[in-house]
Amino acid sequence: KKEKKKGGGGFGEAYLKPALQEFTGLEKCARSHVVKLIWEHVKGNGLQDEKDKRYIVIDDRLRPLFPSKKRIHMFAMNKELTKHFGERVAAGGSKKKAKKESEDDDDDDDDDDDEDDDDDDDDDDERPKKRKAAAASKPAKKRKGGGGGGFAAPVKLSTELASLL
Repeated sequence: KKEKKKGGGGFGEAYLKPALQEFTGLEKCARSHVVKLIWEHVKGNGLQDEKDKRYIVIDDRLRPLFPSKKRIHMFAMNKELTKHFGERVAAGGSKKKAKKESEDDDDDDDDDDDEDDDDDDDDDDERPKKRKAAAASKPAKKRKGGGGGGFAAPVKLSTELASLL
């Protein structure tokens, strides 16, 4: 039997910013675990709005995470939490860096090899080009006719096919 690989999806661990570190007591954590900890706090302290359980009433412990809110919708909570996550943690436990940042770091280490740095400019051609939004550049074309797909005009049937009908 083949064993299934564990994980693969999701965001994995990320370093937490100070407000979230204070709430969780952790330096790095997966987003899903942070949400679980918040929901444990919400349910344990009865912080769901009585009229609409989708809303969370912000208490003193949640205030540093959502400073401008008195209550927050559970989906908006996930959006607001994004501000409190730092860089992602690599599988080995070190911070993941963007490609450009790691190239810049490599350049700092190799001050003697400035001649080779000119070759790195060719990598720009391999990056995918950004597409322009079609809606912003051209107005949408209006279709004429019924617009139901299929044939645009009636088709004459052969005599053999017509005899079957």
